Amino acid sequence: MASMVSHFEKIKDLHDVQHPLLTPELVLVEWSKKLSQDYKTRTKNKIEAMDQGALSRITSWCRWQMT
Repeated sequence: MASMVSHFEKIKDLHDVQHPLLTPELVLVEWSKKLSQDYKTRTKNKIEAMDQGALSRITSWCRWQMT
């Protein structure tokens, strides 16, 4: 899970610093890609038990970006 959170943080940092056109939608696409990659390497149960705090932070950030 830590790798997924750091993946999101990197995307968020890119938005803040280097890529002002990175949209919340793109963040969600990237997050989905990461989940898909992790799904291939981990068990389904581990994916379903993903850190809800991380998901909440991503959702909040995307909502904030859309307003």
